[in-house]
Amino acid sequence: MRGIHSPLYWALYGAFSIILLGIAAIAQAAVSDEISSGALVAQSAEGEFVAIPLLSTDVQIAVNGPIARTSVKQQFKNDSNQWIEALYLFPLPEDAAVDRLNLLIGDRVVAGRIEKKEKAEEIYQKAKEEGHKAALVEQDKPNLFHTSVANIPPRGEITVHFEYQQTLVWRDKSFGLRFPLAITPRFAPVAEEMFTSSALKDGWIVHPETRKTVVDLTGSNKPKTSINVSLAPGFEIDLLESASHPINVISKDHQKVMLTVGQEKSVPSPRDFVLRWAPTSSDMPRAAFFSEKHEKGYFGLVTITPPDMQKATRVNREVIFVIDTSGSMMGSSITAAKESLLVGIDDLQKGDAFNIVEFNSTATALFTQAIEVDLESKAAAYRFVKGLQASGGTDMEAALDLALNFQSQSYWSGVKKSLETRPDRLKQVVFITDGAVGYEKTLFEKIRKNIGSARLFTVGIGSAPNAYFMTEAAIAGRGTFTYVDEMSQAKQKMEALIRKISRPVLTDIAIKGKGIATITPRLIPDLYYGEPLAFSVQMTEPNAELQITGRFDQIAWKETLKVQATGKDAGIALAWAKRSADDWNRSYLRGVPKDFAEDQITKLGLDYQFVTPYTSLVAVDPEVSRPKDEGLTSKTLPSQKPEGLEIKYSSKVDVKAIFNGTSLAMAQTATGYELTLMAGLMLFLLSAFGLRFAKRSKEVVA
Repeated sequence: MRGIHSPLYWALYGAFSIILLGIAAIAQAAVSDEISSGALVAQSAEGEFVAIPLLSTDVQIAVNGPIARTSVKQQFKNDSNQWIEALYLFPLPEDAAVDRLNLLIGDRVVAGRIEKKEKAEEIYQKAKEEGHKAALVEQDKPNLFHTSVANIPPRGEITVHFEYQQTLVWRDKSFGLRFPLAITPRFAPVAEEMFTSSALKDGWIVHPETRKTVVDLTGSNKPKTSINVSLAPGFEIDLLESASHPINVISKDHQKVMLTVGQEKSVPSPRDFVLRWAPTSSDMPRAAFFSEKHEKGYFGLVTITPPDMQKATRVNREVIFVIDTSGSMMGSSITAAKESLLVGIDDLQKGDAFNIVEFNSTATALFTQAIEVDLESKAAAYRFVKGLQASGGTDMEAALDLALNFQSQSYWSGVKKSLETRPDRLKQVVFITDGAVGYEKTLFEKIRKNIGSARLFTVGIGSAPNAYFMTEAAIAGRGTFTYVDEMSQAKQKMEALIRKISRPVLTDIAIKGKGIATITPRLIPDLYYGEPLAFSVQMTEPNAELQITGRFDQIAWKETLKVQATGKDAGIALAWAKRSADDWNRSYLRGVPKDFAEDQITKLGLDYQFVTPYTSLVAVDPEVSRPKDEGLTSKTLPSQKPEGLEIKYSSKVDVKAIFNGTSLAMAQTATGYELTLMAGLMLFLLSAFGLRFAKRSKEVVA
């Protein structure tokens, strides 16, 4: 008896595997037929397939002056006979201060409270185990939050209602807000591949270094989402538009607009909702001050546009363009990125110098160093850009090393002219990416250490870019950020950015004053054409005086501003607290010990009652719902795949991964049923080979 080493054994094993996989395929297909298109399919500990749809998300946004207040209701319904815990990762604006949570159970409302993160988790876990309905809202990243909902009863539902606030700033002659509706999967160096799953049925890992969360592969997870906006900016609105979604104006008067997004109160596409509005030319703001009287004192929000910025003139530049060609840029994103880059190259003029760095799993520079702009070098750049395609991982560290240190093996050596460093050139790095990375702080630190006298400008590409990375990378690089919301806007947005960064900046900005306790941010970034100076203050008395200084084109600039706090504007204290927490969160860039910064952020979260990396919101129903003798099934709900994102299937198939149920790269269009058939086909080929080998073995023995 030859045992498991017998070729006949492996042939029979392969045939048996085909039968099992065929049964699994039929079962999977049957389940798919029984579940509606909006349902999520889970498998309980008992082996039962469970449908858990996220019924709806209702978003209400109210804008009053510079403050936007957003209410989000996530309704979870359990269509199974099992008790369910739902886990859901969702994006929010990177400056969102989440400060309220209610658990809605029928007609009852259970209010949540802010606790330290560890304590909130402990409260939630205890409630879950004891059978109480409970909800927990945590911050994973400044723009990624997580909801845990425990003990959703069989055939029952629970609604989680939370609110957040964000501060709006006048920029490029308009105001705007962004509400994210999808998550682009993030790359982390610890992951073998960017798009990996821990089980064949799950999807892509979104956030590999934090928690297991996936993105829906097939697009079958389409929760109904409605967005309504009440807009009262405090001035007569001239421009009102959304580049991302169709909007329907319900009512409009002198200074207020009511609108809905999409058709039939349902958002039509999983992409960031972007709304922009602007005043008439006569109402264009020059300076603004909003204040609130709070139990902890007076707080103010200051916005001022330095008049000298209008007189800026163009200077010669040394521009390093960096373009992301990783897998997450497939589809419309890479097209928009290439279009934006070509616009940047077209704008280069005699006296400028440039280079191009493209990166995915590796990074490559077009030239060995920045070279003079002429017809020959531009032609080489055009050819290089047009040949770019998206694939692979997202190694931003390698790209930053090339862009900031200017040392590489060049892609093309046809241009022989070297460039001598000239002090009269303004050094700039234009970084075009969707920001699909999960190790942002490592990159921010690298930027800070290597930026030198250069400036970094981020250009966000795609329907759901990582706004946290875009904003903070620009701050670390003392630059600014721009979003390309639509492919049709790529040329216009890039032209505006190039005009902005080609003009002198207001640098060395300092703010001090009388009657002022603190100013945030502590380090004021450089200003560029079309951008205002915006900061928050904590005041020791209602009347104060601010003195703002800086340098404009090597000329000293100074302005004195007297402010009087009336205390009538709600949300200004929370705006100051949120900006202060963000300031402490990036304080490692100036050498502040992590433990000290963590204590300061935690104190702000507890004192001003909002979610931070170290504080969370938790709500627990005092009534026990789930009987002790009934189990609880936990299920991660997939997030939506951003519109326009395309992922190609990896040709590398790991047989061991299929047998063990471990990670496997997956295609955008590959369902669990299709993957099962693929595995069955592969095993069929293996078994056929085994049968042939067994036959030949018998012939040799004979």
